[in-house]
Amino acid sequence: MKTILYVLSEFPVASETFVTTEIKAIERQGCRVVPVCLKRREEPCQAGDEGLVERFLSLADVSVITLLNYLILWAFDVVVALLKGDEYLSSLLSAWRFAQQQEGVRTRSVLLNGFKLMCLLKRHQGQHIHCHFAWSPAVMGITAARLAGVSVSFTSHGSDVYKTPQNLQSKLQNADFVVAVCKRMLDEFQAMSPETPVVHIPCGVDTQTFYPRHSCLDKLSSDKLCSGKQGSSKEKNNKLLFLGRLSETKGLPDLVQALTQLPATTHIDIAGAGPMQQQLAEQVEQLGLQHQVHFLGAVSRQWVSEHISAYQALVLPFCKTSEGIMDTGPLVLKEAMACKIPIVTTDLMATGEILDEYSGWIAKHNDPHSLACTLQQLLDDLADPDKGQQRIHLKTGMAYHQVKTRFSADVCAAQLSRQFEAVGAAKWVEEVRHEN
Repeated sequence: MKTILYVLSEFPVASETFVTTEIKAIERQGCRVVPVCLKRREEPCQAGDEGLVERFLSLADVSVITLLNYLILWAFDVVVALLKGDEYLSSLLSAWRFAQQQEGVRTRSVLLNGFKLMCLLKRHQGQHIHCHFAWSPAVMGITAARLAGVSVSFTSHGSDVYKTPQNLQSKLQNADFVVAVCKRMLDEFQAMSPETPVVHIPCGVDTQTFYPRHSCLDKLSSDKLCSGKQGSSKEKNNKLLFLGRLSETKGLPDLVQALTQLPATTHIDIAGAGPMQQQLAEQVEQLGLQHQVHFLGAVSRQWVSEHISAYQALVLPFCKTSEGIMDTGPLVLKEAMACKIPIVTTDLMATGEILDEYSGWIAKHNDPHSLACTLQQLLDDLADPDKGQQRIHLKTGMAYHQVKTRFSADVCAAQLSRQFEAVGAAKWVEEVRHEN
Protein backbone atom coordinates (compact mmCIF):
# COMPACT_ATOMS: atom_id res chain seq x y z
CA MET A 1 0.00 0.00 0.00
CA LYS A 2 1.47 3.33 -1.06
CA THR A 3 1.00 6.35 1.23
CA ILE A 4 0.19 9.58 -0.65
CA LEU A 5 0.21 13.03 0.95
CA TYR A 6 -2.58 15.03 -0.72
CA VAL A 7 -1.96 18.79 -0.48
CA LEU A 8 -4.71 21.40 -0.92
CA SER A 9 -4.70 25.14 -0.36
CA GLU A 10 -7.80 25.28 1.87
CA PHE A 11 -10.39 22.88 3.23
CA PRO A 12 -13.31 22.61 3.19
CA VAL A 13 -14.21 24.47 -0.02
CA ALA A 14 -17.76 23.76 -1.19
CA SER A 15 -16.98 24.17 -4.90
CA GLU A 16 -14.02 21.75 -4.89
CA THR A 17 -15.89 18.48 -4.42
CA PHE A 18 -13.74 16.91 -7.15
CA VAL A 19 -10.84 16.68 -4.68
CA THR A 20 -12.66 14.73 -1.97
CA THR A 21 -14.28 12.53 -4.63
CA GLU A 22 -10.80 11.73 -5.96
CA ILE A 23 -9.37 11.03 -2.50
CA LYS A 24 -12.09 8.49 -1.73
CA ALA A 25 -11.67 6.83 -5.13
CA ILE A 26 -7.88 6.66 -4.75
CA GLU A 27 -8.33 4.94 -1.40
CA ARG A 28 -10.62 2.39 -3.05
CA GLN A 29 -7.68 1.65 -5.38
CA GLY A 30 -5.63 0.56 -2.37
CA CYS A 31 -3.62 3.70 -1.62
CA ARG A 32 -3.44 5.25 1.82
CA VAL A 33 -4.16 8.99 1.60
CA VAL A 34 -3.05 11.58 4.16
CA PRO A 35 -4.97 14.80 3.34
CA VAL A 36 -3.25 18.11 4.19
CA CYS A 37 -4.43 21.69 3.74
CA LEU A 38 -2.30 24.81 4.00
CA LYS A 39 -5.21 26.58 5.71
CA ARG A 40 -8.22 25.16 7.54
CA ARG A 41 -11.53 26.95 6.92
CA GLU A 42 -14.30 27.25 9.50
CA GLU A 43 -17.29 26.35 7.35
CA PRO A 44 -19.44 23.26 6.84
CA CYS A 45 -18.20 20.56 4.51
CA GLN A 46 -20.24 18.83 1.82
CA ALA A 47 -22.44 15.97 2.96
CA GLY A 48 -20.46 12.75 2.95
CA ASP A 49 -17.11 14.46 3.62
CA GLU A 50 -17.44 14.56 7.43
CA GLY A 51 -14.96 11.72 7.86
CA LEU A 52 -12.38 13.52 5.75
CA VAL A 53 -12.75 16.70 7.81
CA GLU A 54 -11.63 14.80 10.89
CA ARG A 55 -8.62 13.38 9.05
CA PHE A 56 -7.40 16.59 7.39
CA LEU A 57 -4.09 17.89 8.71
CA SER A 58 -2.88 21.48 8.48
CA LEU A 59 0.54 23.13 8.49
CA ALA A 60 -0.64 24.82 11.68
CA ASP A 61 -0.61 21.37 13.31
CA VAL A 62 3.21 21.34 13.15
CA SER A 63 4.46 22.85 16.42
CA VAL A 64 7.83 24.56 16.81
CA ILE A 65 9.13 21.68 18.95
CA THR A 66 8.05 19.11 16.34
CA LEU A 67 9.66 21.15 13.58
CA LEU A 68 12.96 21.43 15.49
CA ASN A 69 13.02 17.69 16.20
CA TYR A 70 12.52 16.85 12.53
CA LEU A 71 15.11 19.45 11.48
CA ILE A 72 17.69 17.75 13.69
CA LEU A 73 16.90 14.36 12.13
CA TRP A 74 16.93 15.92 8.68
CA ALA A 75 20.35 17.53 9.35
CA PHE A 76 21.67 14.10 10.35
CA ASP A 77 20.42 12.66 7.05
CA VAL A 78 22.21 15.47 5.19
CA VAL A 79 25.50 14.70 6.96
CA VAL A 80 25.16 11.01 6.09
CA ALA A 81 24.42 11.93 2.49
CA LEU A 82 27.53 14.13 2.39
CA LEU A 83 29.70 11.29 3.64
CA LYS A 84 28.22 8.88 1.10
CA GLY A 85 28.18 11.33 -1.78
CA ASP A 86 24.51 10.45 -2.07
CA GLU A 87 22.21 11.63 -4.86
CA TYR A 88 19.98 13.04 -2.11
CA LEU A 89 22.23 16.12 -2.11
CA SER A 90 21.12 17.01 -5.63
CA SER A 91 17.52 16.80 -4.40
CA LEU A 92 18.33 19.28 -1.63
CA LEU A 93 19.92 21.66 -4.12
CA SER A 94 16.81 21.32 -6.29
CA ALA A 95 14.66 22.38 -3.32
CA TRP A 96 16.83 25.47 -2.76
CA ARG A 97 16.85 26.48 -6.43
CA PHE A 98 13.12 25.91 -6.77
CA ALA A 99 12.36 28.04 -3.68
CA GLN A 100 14.48 30.86 -5.11
CA GLN A 101 12.61 30.74 -8.43
CA GLN A 102 9.22 31.51 -6.87
CA GLU A 103 8.23 35.11 -7.52
CA GLY A 104 6.06 37.03 -5.07
CA VAL A 105 7.02 34.92 -2.05
CA ARG A 106 10.18 34.91 0.06
CA THR A 107 12.56 31.99 -0.25
CA ARG A 108 12.69 31.48 3.51
CA SER A 109 8.88 31.33 3.66
CA VAL A 110 8.81 28.64 0.96
CA LEU A 111 11.49 26.62 2.76
CA LEU A 112 9.85 26.99 6.18
CA ASN A 113 6.49 25.74 4.95
CA GLY A 114 8.26 23.08 2.91
CA PHE A 115 9.93 21.83 6.09
CA LYS A 116 6.57 21.78 7.90
CA LEU A 117 5.04 19.72 5.11
CA MET A 118 8.08 17.43 5.18
CA CYS A 119 7.45 16.88 8.93
CA LEU A 120 3.92 15.67 8.18
CA LEU A 121 5.25 13.48 5.38
CA LYS A 122 7.83 11.87 7.68
CA ARG A 123 5.40 11.47 10.56
CA HIS A 124 2.94 9.56 8.37
CA GLN A 125 5.62 7.73 6.35
CA GLY A 126 4.49 9.22 3.06
CA GLN A 127 6.08 8.01 -0.17
CA HIS A 128 4.66 10.53 -2.64
CA ILE A 129 3.16 14.03 -2.53
CA HIS A 130 0.27 14.98 -4.82
CA CYS A 131 -1.02 18.58 -4.95
CA HIS A 132 -4.17 20.13 -6.37
CA PHE A 133 -3.76 23.46 -8.22
CA ALA A 134 -0.44 24.87 -9.41
CA TRP A 135 -0.44 27.61 -6.78
CA SER A 136 0.81 27.41 -3.18
CA PRO A 137 0.05 23.67 -2.81
CA ALA A 138 2.41 22.86 -5.70
CA VAL A 139 5.09 25.22 -4.33
CA MET A 140 5.03 23.66 -0.87
CA GLY A 141 4.59 20.14 -2.20
CA ILE A 142 7.55 20.28 -4.58
CA THR A 143 9.76 21.89 -1.93
CA ALA A 144 8.83 19.29 0.72
CA ALA A 145 9.31 16.42 -1.72
CA ARG A 146 12.79 17.57 -2.69
CA LEU A 147 13.76 18.12 0.97
CA ALA A 148 12.51 14.62 1.83
CA GLY A 149 13.82 12.93 -1.30
CA VAL A 150 10.43 11.59 -2.47
CA SER A 151 8.47 12.01 -5.71
CA VAL A 152 5.85 14.73 -6.29
CA SER A 153 3.07 15.56 -8.74
CA PHE A 154 0.26 18.08 -9.11
CA THR A 155 -3.06 18.50 -10.90
CA SER A 156 -4.01 21.76 -12.61
CA HIS A 157 -7.67 22.69 -13.03
CA GLY A 158 -7.75 25.74 -15.32
CA SER A 159 -7.77 28.95 -13.31
CA ASP A 160 -4.21 28.21 -12.16
CA VAL A 161 -3.17 27.95 -15.82
CA TYR A 162 -5.32 30.40 -17.78
CA LYS A 163 -6.46 33.00 -15.27
CA THR A 164 -3.79 33.52 -12.61
CA PRO A 165 -0.74 31.35 -13.38
CA GLN A 166 2.16 31.63 -10.92
CA ASN A 167 5.64 30.47 -11.96
CA LEU A 168 4.00 27.64 -13.86
CA GLN A 169 6.99 26.61 -15.96
CA SER A 170 9.19 26.26 -12.87
CA LYS A 171 6.63 23.93 -11.26
CA LEU A 172 6.29 21.85 -14.42
CA GLN A 173 10.05 21.40 -14.65
CA ASN A 174 10.38 20.35 -10.99
CA ALA A 175 7.52 17.83 -10.75
CA ASP A 176 7.91 14.10 -11.39
CA PHE A 177 4.67 14.14 -13.34
CA VAL A 178 1.75 16.52 -13.90
CA VAL A 179 -1.95 15.87 -14.40
CA ALA A 180 -3.89 17.93 -16.97
CA VAL A 181 -7.68 17.74 -16.72
CA CYS A 182 -8.24 18.47 -20.43
CA LYS A 183 -6.41 17.82 -23.69
CA ARG A 184 -5.86 21.50 -24.40
CA MET A 185 -3.97 21.79 -21.10
CA LEU A 186 -2.03 18.61 -21.87
CA ASP A 187 -0.78 20.03 -25.18
CA GLU A 188 0.22 23.35 -23.61
CA PHE A 189 2.07 21.68 -20.73
CA GLN A 190 3.99 19.42 -23.10
CA ALA A 191 4.99 22.44 -25.20
CA MET A 192 6.00 24.41 -22.10
CA SER A 193 8.08 21.63 -20.54
CA PRO A 194 8.77 18.80 -23.04
CA GLU A 195 10.78 16.71 -20.56
CA THR A 196 8.04 16.60 -17.90
CA PRO A 197 5.71 13.58 -18.02
CA VAL A 198 2.17 14.99 -18.43
CA VAL A 199 -0.93 12.80 -18.32
CA HIS A 200 -4.53 13.63 -19.20
CA ILE A 201 -6.84 12.51 -16.39
CA PRO A 202 -10.21 14.32 -16.17
CA CYS A 203 -11.98 14.94 -12.88
CA GLY A 204 -14.12 11.93 -12.09
CA VAL A 205 -17.79 11.68 -11.12
CA ASP A 206 -18.96 10.00 -7.94
CA THR A 207 -21.39 7.56 -9.54
CA GLN A 208 -22.56 6.44 -6.10
CA THR A 209 -24.00 9.92 -5.59
CA PHE A 210 -24.93 10.80 -9.17
CA TYR A 211 -26.96 8.17 -11.00
CA PRO A 212 -30.22 8.00 -12.99
CA ARG A 213 -33.10 8.32 -10.52
CA HIS A 214 -35.62 8.70 -13.34
CA SER A 215 -35.38 10.15 -16.82
CA CYS A 216 -36.94 13.37 -18.05
CA LEU A 217 -39.20 11.19 -20.23
CA ASP A 218 -40.55 9.46 -17.11
CA LYS A 219 -41.36 12.89 -15.75
CA LEU A 220 -43.05 13.86 -19.00
CA SER A 221 -45.27 10.77 -18.80
CA SER A 222 -46.16 11.65 -15.22
CA ASP A 223 -46.94 15.24 -16.20
CA LYS A 224 -49.22 14.05 -19.00
CA LEU A 225 -51.17 11.90 -16.57
CA CYS A 226 -51.53 14.89 -14.26
CA SER A 227 -52.54 17.16 -17.13
CA GLY A 228 -55.47 14.89 -17.89
CA LYS A 229 -56.80 15.58 -14.39
CA GLN A 230 -55.63 19.11 -13.64
CA GLY A 231 -55.25 20.81 -17.00
CA SER A 232 -52.18 21.70 -19.03
CA SER A 233 -48.72 20.89 -17.70
CA LYS A 234 -46.85 22.67 -20.48
CA GLU A 235 -45.18 25.05 -18.03
CA LYS A 236 -43.83 22.13 -16.01
CA ASN A 237 -42.41 20.51 -19.13
CA ASN A 238 -40.24 23.59 -19.78
CA LYS A 239 -38.47 23.66 -16.41
CA LEU A 240 -34.69 23.97 -16.97
CA LEU A 241 -31.70 24.22 -14.63
CA PHE A 242 -28.39 26.07 -14.67
CA LEU A 243 -25.87 24.83 -12.13
CA GLY A 244 -22.50 26.37 -11.33
CA ARG A 245 -20.60 29.43 -10.20
CA LEU A 246 -22.05 32.71 -11.48
CA SER A 247 -18.87 33.81 -13.22
CA GLU A 248 -17.87 35.18 -16.60
CA THR A 249 -16.98 31.88 -18.30
CA LYS A 250 -20.43 30.36 -17.69
CA GLY A 251 -22.23 32.42 -20.38
CA LEU A 252 -25.21 33.35 -18.19
CA PRO A 253 -25.88 36.75 -19.85
CA ASP A 254 -26.26 34.83 -23.13
CA LEU A 255 -28.74 32.46 -21.47
CA VAL A 256 -30.86 35.30 -20.07
CA GLN A 257 -30.86 36.99 -23.46
CA ALA A 258 -31.81 33.72 -25.19
CA LEU A 259 -34.88 33.37 -22.97
CA THR A 260 -36.40 36.46 -24.61
CA GLN A 261 -36.67 34.40 -27.85
CA LEU A 262 -38.39 31.42 -26.20
CA PRO A 263 -42.01 30.83 -25.10
CA ALA A 264 -42.97 32.53 -21.86
CA THR A 265 -43.64 29.07 -20.41
CA THR A 266 -39.89 28.39 -20.42
CA HIS A 267 -38.58 28.67 -16.86
CA ILE A 268 -35.05 28.26 -15.58
CA ASP A 269 -33.69 27.90 -12.06
CA ILE A 270 -30.17 29.29 -11.60
CA ALA A 271 -28.44 27.36 -8.83
CA GLY A 272 -25.18 28.86 -7.68
CA ALA A 273 -23.51 32.00 -6.39
CA GLY A 274 -20.73 34.22 -7.63
CA PRO A 275 -19.52 37.66 -8.67
CA MET A 276 -22.04 38.11 -11.51
CA GLN A 277 -25.17 37.60 -9.41
CA GLN A 278 -26.10 41.27 -9.13
CA GLN A 279 -25.43 41.93 -12.82
CA LEU A 280 -27.62 38.98 -13.82
CA ALA A 281 -30.45 40.03 -11.49
CA GLU A 282 -30.42 43.49 -13.08
CA GLN A 283 -30.43 41.99 -16.61
CA VAL A 284 -33.41 39.77 -15.71
CA GLU A 285 -35.31 42.77 -14.36
CA GLN A 286 -34.52 44.96 -17.38
CA LEU A 287 -35.79 42.27 -19.76
CA GLY A 288 -38.90 41.61 -17.67
CA LEU A 289 -38.06 37.93 -17.11
CA GLN A 290 -38.63 37.82 -13.33
CA HIS A 291 -41.40 35.22 -13.71
CA GLN A 292 -39.15 32.95 -15.84
CA VAL A 293 -35.78 33.15 -14.05
CA HIS A 294 -35.38 32.12 -10.43
CA PHE A 295 -32.12 32.45 -8.46
CA LEU A 296 -31.74 29.59 -5.98
CA GLY A 297 -28.37 30.63 -4.56
CA ALA A 298 -25.60 28.17 -3.69
CA VAL A 299 -26.68 24.54 -3.38
CA SER A 300 -24.98 21.47 -1.93
CA ARG A 301 -23.83 18.34 -3.75
CA GLN A 302 -26.62 16.47 -1.97
CA TRP A 303 -29.22 18.95 -3.29
CA VAL A 304 -27.91 18.46 -6.83
CA SER A 305 -28.03 14.66 -6.68
CA GLU A 306 -31.58 14.73 -5.26
CA HIS A 307 -33.11 17.46 -7.46
CA ILE A 308 -31.34 17.46 -10.82
CA SER A 309 -33.60 14.70 -12.20
CA ALA A 310 -36.66 16.85 -11.51
CA TYR A 311 -35.67 19.16 -14.40
CA GLN A 312 -36.16 18.56 -18.10
CA ALA A 313 -32.60 19.62 -18.96
CA LEU A 314 -29.40 21.18 -17.66
CA VAL A 315 -28.34 24.32 -19.54
CA LEU A 316 -24.61 25.21 -19.44
CA PRO A 317 -23.86 27.90 -22.06
CA PHE A 318 -20.08 28.11 -21.54
CA CYS A 319 -18.40 31.01 -23.29
CA LYS A 320 -14.97 32.48 -23.97
CA THR A 321 -14.12 35.76 -22.22
CA SER A 322 -12.57 38.75 -23.97
CA GLU A 323 -9.19 37.58 -22.59
CA GLY A 324 -9.68 34.14 -24.12
CA ILE A 325 -10.36 32.42 -20.79
CA MET A 326 -12.77 29.48 -20.75
CA ASP A 327 -13.61 26.49 -18.57
CA THR A 328 -11.47 23.36 -18.95
CA GLY A 329 -13.64 20.37 -18.05
CA PRO A 330 -16.54 21.24 -15.76
CA LEU A 331 -17.55 18.40 -13.47
CA VAL A 332 -21.20 19.46 -13.54
CA LEU A 333 -21.42 18.30 -17.16
CA LYS A 334 -20.38 14.79 -16.19
CA GLU A 335 -22.68 14.76 -13.17
CA ALA A 336 -25.66 15.51 -15.43
CA MET A 337 -24.49 12.85 -17.89
CA ALA A 338 -24.34 10.34 -15.01
CA CYS A 339 -27.95 11.23 -14.10
CA LYS A 340 -29.13 10.83 -17.73
CA ILE A 341 -30.30 14.45 -17.90
CA PRO A 342 -30.43 16.14 -21.35
CA ILE A 343 -27.68 18.75 -21.64
CA VAL A 344 -27.72 21.98 -23.62
CA THR A 345 -24.24 23.47 -23.87
CA THR A 346 -21.94 25.18 -26.36
CA ASP A 347 -19.36 23.99 -28.84
CA LEU A 348 -16.53 24.83 -26.41
CA MET A 349 -17.36 21.62 -24.56
CA ALA A 350 -18.62 19.60 -27.54
CA THR A 351 -15.28 18.62 -29.06
CA GLY A 352 -15.72 14.96 -28.17
CA GLU A 353 -13.49 15.23 -25.12
CA ILE A 354 -16.52 15.20 -22.81
CA LEU A 355 -19.58 15.15 -25.08
CA ASP A 356 -20.53 15.89 -28.69
CA GLU A 357 -23.61 16.34 -30.88
CA TYR A 358 -24.48 12.66 -30.31
CA SER A 359 -24.77 13.11 -26.54
CA GLY A 360 -26.01 16.70 -26.12
CA TRP A 361 -27.72 19.71 -27.71
CA ILE A 362 -24.98 22.04 -28.92
CA ALA A 363 -25.10 25.80 -29.55
CA LYS A 364 -22.40 28.20 -30.72
CA HIS A 365 -20.55 29.85 -27.84
CA ASN A 366 -21.05 33.58 -27.17
CA ASP A 367 -24.18 33.50 -29.37
CA PRO A 368 -27.55 34.06 -27.62
CA HIS A 369 -29.54 33.46 -30.83
CA SER A 370 -27.86 30.10 -31.47
CA LEU A 371 -28.49 29.19 -27.83
CA ALA A 372 -32.19 30.10 -28.17
CA CYS A 373 -32.52 27.95 -31.31
CA THR A 374 -30.82 25.01 -29.59
CA LEU A 375 -33.05 25.32 -26.53
CA GLN A 376 -36.07 25.38 -28.81
CA GLN A 377 -34.82 22.18 -30.49
CA LEU A 378 -34.74 20.49 -27.09
CA LEU A 379 -38.20 21.76 -26.18
CA ASP A 380 -39.49 20.43 -29.51
CA ASP A 381 -37.89 17.04 -28.82
CA LEU A 382 -39.50 16.94 -25.37
CA ALA A 383 -42.89 17.62 -26.94
CA ASP A 384 -42.50 15.03 -29.72
CA PRO A 385 -43.56 11.58 -28.43
CA ASP A 386 -41.90 9.80 -31.37
CA LYS A 387 -38.65 10.93 -32.99
CA GLY A 388 -37.99 13.68 -30.44
CA GLN A 389 -38.15 11.44 -27.40
CA GLN A 390 -36.24 8.72 -29.24
CA ARG A 391 -33.48 11.29 -29.83
CA ILE A 392 -33.49 12.12 -26.11
CA HIS A 393 -33.14 8.42 -25.23
CA LEU A 394 -30.20 8.01 -27.61
CA LYS A 395 -28.32 11.13 -26.52
CA THR A 396 -28.72 10.66 -22.78
CA GLY A 397 -27.85 6.98 -23.16
CA MET A 398 -24.67 7.83 -25.04
CA ALA A 399 -23.71 10.41 -22.43
CA TYR A 400 -24.32 7.91 -19.62
CA HIS A 401 -22.12 5.34 -21.36
CA GLN A 402 -19.30 7.90 -21.57
CA VAL A 403 -19.45 8.50 -17.82
CA LYS A 404 -19.41 4.81 -16.95
CA THR A 405 -16.47 4.01 -19.23
CA ARG A 406 -14.37 7.21 -19.05
CA PHE A 407 -15.43 9.65 -16.36
CA SER A 408 -16.41 7.72 -13.25
CA ALA A 409 -14.27 8.54 -10.20
CA ASP A 410 -13.04 4.94 -9.99
CA VAL A 411 -11.93 4.87 -13.64
CA CYS A 412 -10.04 8.16 -13.26
CA ALA A 413 -8.57 7.12 -9.90
CA ALA A 414 -7.30 3.88 -11.43
CA GLN A 415 -5.38 5.95 -14.00
CA LEU A 416 -3.92 8.19 -11.31
CA SER A 417 -3.06 5.25 -9.08
CA ARG A 418 -1.09 3.70 -11.93
CA GLN A 419 0.86 6.95 -12.25
CA PHE A 420 1.67 6.90 -8.53
CA GLU A 421 2.95 3.34 -8.87
CA ALA A 422 4.89 4.14 -12.05
CA VAL A 423 6.74 7.09 -10.54
CA GLY A 424 7.56 5.00 -7.47
CA ALA A 425 8.85 2.15 -9.64
CA ALA A 426 10.95 4.57 -11.70
CA LYS A 427 12.47 6.02 -8.53
CA TRP A 428 13.26 2.53 -7.20
CA VAL A 429 14.94 1.53 -10.49
CA GLU A 430 17.02 4.71 -10.41
CA GLU A 431 18.09 4.04 -6.80
CA VAL A 432 19.12 0.46 -7.66
CA ARG A 433 21.02 1.69 -10.71
CA HIS A 434 22.82 4.29 -8.61
CA GLU A 435 23.77 1.76 -5.91
CA ASN A 436 25.14 -0.67 -8.48
